[in-house]
Amino acid sequence: MALNWQVIQAPAADYTVFVHLLDSQGRLVTQNDQQPQGGFAPTRGWQAGSAMTDHHGLILPAELPAGEYVVQVGLYRSDDQSPVPITRGDQRTPDGKGVVLATVRVAPQ
Repeated sequence: MALNWQVIQAPAADYTVFVHLLDSQGRLVTQNDQQPQGGFAPTRGWQAGSAMTDHHGLILPAELPAGEYVVQVGLYRSDDQSPVPITRGDQRTPDGKGVVLATVRVAPQ
C-alpha cells in the first residue's frame, strides 16, 4: 500500500511507521513496522512543505480465517516508541494511535 505524507512541520526526531491488520475484536493479526521508505528516508530529514510516498506491505498468515479485518496506520518515535497523534479526516482510531485506512474482507478458501 502507498502512504502519502504531507510534511507540515519538519520533524525533530525519527519516526517509525506501523501498519497493523486487526481482527473484528481489535486483536493484532500481523504488522509491518519500519521507517519510511525502508529506512532510506528518515523523518528527521523531512522538510516542511515537502511530500513523499511511502510503500508498505503486510504478509498475511497462511491460515488466516475468513472475515473482516481493519488496516490501521500510524507513527511512533523510533527512540522511545511513543505514539504520534495523526489524523485523516475523522478516521482516527479510538486509542488515538493511528488511523483506519481500510476494512478488508478475507474470503473462505
